[in-house]
Amino acid sequence: MRTEVSALSTGTDLGNYLGRSTELPGAPDYPRTVGYSNVGVVLRVGSVVERLHVGDRVFSTRPHQSAYIARQDDLLVRIPDGVSSEHASLAYLTQVGMAYLRAAGYQSGESVAVLGLGVIGLCTIGLARAMGSRVAGIANTPLRLPVALRVGANAAFLNSDVRTAKDLGELFGEDGVDIVILTANTWAAFRLSVEIARCGGRISVLGFPGRGQPAPDFNPLDPSWFYGKRLTLIGGGASSKVDCSPADIRFNLRRN
Repeated sequence: MRTEVSALSTGTDLGNYLGRSTELPGAPDYPRTVGYSNVGVVLRVGSVVERLHVGDRVFSTRPHQSAYIARQDDLLVRIPDGVSSEHASLAYLTQVGMAYLRAAGYQSGESVAVLGLGVIGLCTIGLARAMGSRVAGIANTPLRLPVALRVGANAAFLNSDVRTAKDLGELFGEDGVDIVILTANTWAAFRLSVEIARCGGRISVLGFPGRGQPAPDFNPLDPSWFYGKRLTLIGGGASSKVDCSPADIRFNLRRN
């Protein structure tokens, strides 16, 4: 395989480049490869390879590298002709948001707030809107707000302008948000996510709350949230890497 383009995750990849990967549980030590959003072209195939052919464009979760040799059973997904290599390179970062929406049990028509508008957050906005949601994007910089609107958000806010569910009342009503997708890493973002979720709401934690920060000055499991509002924290949005029929696992990583 020869690489054409490789997408950067501004959170994970930047952290790795800066030597901060040890903040992530289970991350490999240095020296290490970086990246997992590779698009390349098949240059040669072995005699037993059947699924791919010379000239195919392929998405893989290989690192940022100019070329590599893969096995046929690796995660290699042929890219349709109508999809650009640049767009295809975002495939994994997009499916992460879908995996977390599914982990939260998203139902068509529910409201979604995406807190943290990096690459994954913006992709999640587009997905949630396409899946029938009213969506709010919440960012820590005004630069992200017009981008959030372009990819499908019904409204976009600075985190400094949102404190409680009432601040989103015009969009979602007084009840608050059904599902919060938390991609930001700060304790302040975590606190905001539990404040804006409605009673009985779900918070799908995609980021790393408190990453690189000292312990917070509040109780992250405050009973006013998890007893009073009966919130659910969900920390699992990984997609199964097992290759199997849809009857066994409907949405594995390859099909996502």
